[in-house]
Amino acid sequence: MKQLKVRKTKGNRIRIKLPGLKWQLRLLLYVLTLLLFGLSLADVLFHSFHEILAMVFYVAAGCGLALSCCYLYGDLRYGIKEKIKPGIEANSFTNRIASDYRYRTILFAGSSLVLNLLFALGNGAFGILYHSVWFGSLSGYYLVLSSMRFIAILYKKNLYAYRNCGILFIILTFALLVSVIQMALYGQTRSYPGTLIFAVAAYTFYKIGIAVFHLFKVGKMKSPLLRMIRNIGYADAMVSLVSLQAAMLVSFGDDMDTRWMNLLTGGVVCLIILSMGIYMVRSAVRQLAHEQKKEMN
Repeated sequence: MKQLKVRKTKGNRIRIKLPGLKWQLRLLLYVLTLLLFGLSLADVLFHSFHEILAMVFYVAAGCGLALSCCYLYGDLRYGIKEKIKPGIEANSFTNRIASDYRYRTILFAGSSLVLNLLFALGNGAFGILYHSVWFGSLSGYYLVLSSMRFIAILYKKNLYAYRNCGILFIILTFALLVSVIQMALYGQTRSYPGTLIFAVAAYTFYKIGIAVFHLFKVGKMKSPLLRMIRNIGYADAMVSLVSLQAAMLVSFGDDMDTRWMNLLTGGVVCLIILSMGIYMVRSAVRQLAHEQKKEMN
């Protein structure tokens, strides 16, 4: 086994290189780390071991996790660079998805359009079945969101699409406001069975992180189409956050008066989406007017 190497890089930064391990030893390290993590979790939940033994498990699990992450990073990097990337580049379709950010954004907007339509139909069916304004308003929200993504995919002139999408954002605010009022004042919301709410929470925070990342990334570009698609994703993530908060308060709020919390969060999200819509309309109108003046001159 190679020894641990410590060397200096440019700027006198110290870089530590771990000794190389055969794949059998790396696999054994991963398995032992999972086993130690399971034993530590069992002690936390059921107090299964003596304090000293439990401490040994905790320390060993922490060290194993740190080492596993380092080696796993190298394995994933090698796998992506040597195995996955050449396969992607060999196919024209997958290579375009990987290299063309605009094409990738529009393509994924199409798949999101299908999901939004399914959510709209499902919530509409529940609204009719249970005579629920909450589900009906959510259905309207997803229908408007679907219309916005449809505009983003099909429109030829980006500024007109950007303007119309901003108008739909303003309409979306009123559909969402109805949902917030029903949720806050009349307690009409939905809950998730068992531990499913934790999976929903993880997915919601993932959506928010991805939406914020792409929002800043696209902000540096001058494409109204890309900004429009990412604004739609950001609005979708914000509304998912409102729905998640309401569901978590139903599941864990006990006898708390949650009306004002839901009303506050929902009101802030409505204000953000309304502001985005107004900004998009004003920005598109100014740019269209500027283009018309240039054409006249």
